Amino acid sequence: MVIKNTKKISDSFMENISYMDRTLPVGKSFDLIKRTIEIGERKEVLYFFDGFVKDEAMLKLMDSFMGVTKEAMPKEAEMFSQRHVPYIEVDVLKDFDQVLRNVLSGVTCLFIEVYAACIAIDTRTYPARSVEEPDKDKSLRGSRDGFVETIVFNTALMRRRIRDEHLIMEMTEAGQTSRTDIVICYMSDRQGPSCQCKIKDRKPAYRRSEDEPADACGGNVQEKMVQSVSEI
Repeated sequence: MVIKNTKKISDSFMENISYMDRTLPVGKSFDLIKRTIEIGERKEVLYFFDGFVKDEAMLKLMDSFMGVTKEAMPKEAEMFSQRHVPYIEVDVLKDFDQVLRNVLSGVTCLFIEVYAACIAIDTRTYPARSVEEPDKDKSLRGSRDGFVETIVFNTALMRRRIRDEHLIMEMTEAGQTSRTDIVICYMSDRQGPSCQCKIKDRKPAYRRSEDEPADACGGNVQEKMVQSVSEI
């Protein structure tokens, strides 16, 4: 049974944004984007996850928003969505349960000052390369989506399966020469801080000396990471 959030969106812009910042991992997860701009001399905040959003669609929306004047701002969020959001899949939400569910599903959510509502814009997209079942994972239970080479696509695949605000994805790097991007993923409500510290403390072990031959490391960085985490 899914427990729903019954909190309603208020007409206080700061109260709405403060609640969103407390509930979502803003500043913790690298893929959660909070974009603040002004529309018609009113404050506006966009929430969305990197890896789900179509860049071309967002550029067109931002261009449309920047052209809205103070005099052209409607009194209701429904009228704003009809006049100034040039997109097909648009909805006006009234409670935070719908907002959080949409954001975690990859939908872009827009809060505008004065409006006691949130405008949800479905600009979602998924990795362009078709995902195939990995040959080595046929015996695993559950989802069998195959990871690709781009780390943002991989985190988007995980977000697609785990739609929970407690899923944290911290970006870091390893390797003095390669500066390989590494994302540490964990559930903040289930994973203790001691285990997180152990994983992060292993990061210096992934570094490869610039003067050391590649085959002298006993495998690549990815293999070392899997071995180190499995030991924990």
